[in-house]
Amino acid sequence: MNRADKGDGYLVASANYAANTNKCQRVLGVNMPTNRHAISKVIREHEEGLTRKNARLGDKILLSLPVELSEAHRYAVTRRFLWSITGHGQSRAVAFYHADKPHNPHMHVMLLDRSVADGKPVMHMGASRNKRVKLGLEPNPTEWLRKVWESECNSVLAEFGYELRIDRRNYLERGAEPPDLHRGPDNDNVRDGSIEALEVAPDVDSVSFTETVSEDAGDGDEAMVDEATIERTPDASVSLAANDIRLLASTVTELNRLRHAQTQLAEAQARHAHLVAQRERTALDASLYEQTSLPVLQNARAAQERLQKLSKANGKLKGVGLQIFGYSYKSRTRREAEEAARRLEAAEYAAEDVRITRRDRAHAVDVATEEARLAEENALMLKRSLESVYGSDKDIKTAQQDFERTVLKVTHNVPLEYAREAFLNVEITPDEYQTYLEQAGHSQELADFLANRDKYVVIDTDEGMEP
Repeated sequence: MNRADKGDGYLVASANYAANTNKCQRVLGVNMPTNRHAISKVIREHEEGLTRKNARLGDKILLSLPVELSEAHRYAVTRRFLWSITGHGQSRAVAFYHADKPHNPHMHVMLLDRSVADGKPVMHMGASRNKRVKLGLEPNPTEWLRKVWESECNSVLAEFGYELRIDRRNYLERGAEPPDLHRGPDNDNVRDGSIEALEVAPDVDSVSFTETVSEDAGDGDEAMVDEATIERTPDASVSLAANDIRLLASTVTELNRLRHAQTQLAEAQARHAHLVAQRERTALDASLYEQTSLPVLQNARAAQERLQKLSKANGKLKGVGLQIFGYSYKSRTRREAEEAARRLEAAEYAAEDVRITRRDRAHAVDVATEEARLAEENALMLKRSLESVYGSDKDIKTAQQDFERTVLKVTHNVPLEYAREAFLNVEITPDEYQTYLEQAGHSQELADFLANRDKYVVIDTDEGMEP
């Protein structure tokens, strides 16, 4: 949004509206305070600092949060989103959490795309498509925001074991049919003027999976999936090798999830440590400045006291000052009083500069303290989530060792030919077979499999499913 379009004070008004205490339950920010009045002050200073009439004020974003997420995880995904859109903390952003309607939790986000260091654009939200391309950015900033939200949201969903996933694409982009007309309690969907009965999905045990061997495959060639002939056996007769590979796939998934959670926790703890050190440096700088600037304030107070001694009760300067026929006469007391007034003016100017700098440094300490607090909160949340699944640090180490032993045992005990046979008999999925090849180190077989991976597909048939 441009300054010329909205005018001064627009972002401040928007922030005040979004922070309405009757609706806003929490405020999250990057390089922003969490107090509504302090936020308004920062935004107003941002607006007043823009010199061009058509300067870009900022960007307003509305995030619709999945109702399935807990509040803690809603905060987590919003923090990650803010961190990404600010160029990893280079600019400012603030989010206001609204959950007054349980079915519609959402965040009002305000992004000030200006570097806190030099005031230059960070993510170039207002730049043209050509300029964004030259900078290596997504041409459409709105599409980029959607991609960031999809990535960060799915990261949290996967990290904490949610089955739900976010897809920013529309039905056409996904290659899916758009939803049918709304069906009432007594109706089925209406298509082409006729009413179709809602089909009941077959029982899982009754679905058959089939695969075929290409007619072009010779006696020594590997089989290629083409058009269906081999029928999958029921689960009760699945080979031991297939069962082991299924166990391997699930174990690798769990091990990767654990490692990802550990990496996320380590990064969060490292960020917290960095922000704590940064806060301490900022506080130390502010403290040192207070000490070094103290003489300036003392000088102003001394100048004030000096002038008071040389002033009358009504505030006028003491002494005599006359001007007759172009000649002026001032007594010694008047000259001293006027000199005291000049010194006070200069001292007050310097003192005001010191006061402003002190306030700025105190605000920087507050910002650094809040960032460190949020980072600590995020690290604690990640640690609690990890402990809620695996237990104490000792339990986590034991679980990781058990996972690694299981992977080693399965890859050692299942020969390649057994795994290949289980796959060709459709006893394991392509993903499970690929996991086995990756973990067992069969690089050539894996390369051949990946080269033909697109041929292993599942299609609908009248009697069930066919790969």
